[in-house]
Parts: sequence; structure tokens; C-alpha cells
Amino acid sequence: MRPHPRQPVAPWLLATLALTCVTSARGEGPEDTSSAAGTHLRVETAVFDGTAEEPVARSLTVFQNGVAWDFLEPAAGAAAPAVAEEIILHDPARGRVVVIDPTRRLRTEISAARMSRVLASLRVWAQGSDDELLQWSASPECVPQVPSDGGPLELDGPGARYRVGTSPAPSAAAAEQYRSFADVAVILRALLHPGGLPPFPRLAINRHLATASLLPETVSLEFSGGSLRQSRVLRSEHRFAPRLADDDLDRIETASAAMAVAEGVDLDEYMQRDTAAKAAQ
Repeated sequence: MRPHPRQPVAPWLLATLALTCVTSARGEGPEDTSSAAGTHLRVETAVFDGTAEEPVARSLTVFQNGVAWDFLEPAAGAAAPAVAEEIILHDPARGRVVVIDPTRRLRTEISAARMSRVLASLRVWAQGSDDELLQWSASPECVPQVPSDGGPLELDGPGARYRVGTSPAPSAAAAEQYRSFADVAVILRALLHPGGLPPFPRLAINRHLATASLLPETVSLEFSGGSLRQSRVLRSEHRFAPRLADDDLDRIETASAAMAVAEGVDLDEYMQRDTAAKAAQ
């Protein structure tokens, strides 16, 4: 999941989906998932636009001992490139969210207080909008429903439809840790890419999944047009395992080293330099 894919698809569209694909991983011995601090989970994310066979966004999220590392990958090319385009560190015990660009050697840290202010501003903006979908996204009616036949979780709004297939999390702690990072990721995307559909529908889904100790297995988001959005469907496919792959610890070590040598800047400067770098490409 991770903050912005550098692809032609609108970043805010991908942010509202925040798809998660957890793949099988290698490891020796059982992992202790009795608490968030002992939870291990490996999450590969692939987002597809419509019926396309190649993903428009891909990332790897590794949960280890209460900390999440999220690596944004180029969608095309090798499945496991040597360098991630962007890295997010979510360390809730220390109240840290750090965004790292290893290529530009930049990092920025975002406080929980700033994220809370972003959510409050987005809610006021959505509630005051003339767009039905925006109003709905920030309303008490934005609540996922579970069909009585045991089908996918559903969340329908004016012009948008979520469908989420689920499977049991390896533990309640794993479900809650995933929810904690997923919430941060979708709020971070809204902060980095203002405009578009606010994160509240996805936050409602995340909350429901964690309460039920579930993880997303399949997710689709369909837009049927309107002033804000174009008609399209985003989709994903998923598999799960509570162990890390052999090279995940190497990735974490490399990311830690990249963070240590990166220049620390505030968020506004980070975004300005990112815009300038894209313009120069």
C-alpha cells in the first residue's frame, strides 16, 4: 500500500483503494503473533486498472515487532527491484511516520497531530461540498455492510462502490496492526495528494475489518462517473502469510541505512523537491 505511485492513473484514485495483497513467505519456526509487538506479516500490494493484466501500482509492506516498512515499487519491470521508489516507516510506539526517498536522499517526518488536522479539514470540506459522493464519504451513513449470505463486505455511495472479500487474520493483533498502518497510509496519501475522494470510506472499512479480526483478500472500487471522477474500476487479488521472506530483513536494513543518510526536510519542502524532480524527468 505506500504513498504515491508515479503512474498515469490519478494518485488519489489509487489512494482510495489502498489494495493489499499478502503473499506466501519463507521462514523457519512459528511467529509469535500474540501481541502487536510480536506480530510479523508480509504484505505485497498490487493495484490493477480495469481489466489490465499489469499492475499500475505495486508495493511491499513488512510488519516486524510493531513497526511497518512500506516499499513503493515501480509497477513495470522486475518483481523485486533493488531500490524502492519511496519508503514509509510507521513506528507507532515512537509516534513516528517517516517518508524516505532513497534516490533523492530525502526524508520527512509527519506528526500524528498534523494527520489529525488533515482529517478534520477534509471532513469539513467534504461535508460542505455540493458533490453527493463527497458529502456521503464524511457522513455517518458511510458504513460497510456484511451480506447475510456471507458474501463480500459492501460499501455503496452515490457514484462509488466498494466490494471487499476477506479472510481471517492470523491473530487479532495482526488485524489491528494492519489497520493501524492502513489508516496511516490512506491519510498520508490524502496529505500528499490533496483533492479527490477523502479517506473516510476506506477508514470505515479498515475499522470494520480490524474489529472482526479480518484482512482484505480481494478489493474492488467502481466509480460510475460524476463531476469528481471518471467511470472506471480498480481491482486487486490477494494471498496471505504471517512470516517474512528471507530477503525482507535485508530490505529493512537497507531502508534503515537510507533513512540514516537522507537529508531531513519538512513536508512542504519534500513535496516541492518531488514536484521539481518530476518536472525535470
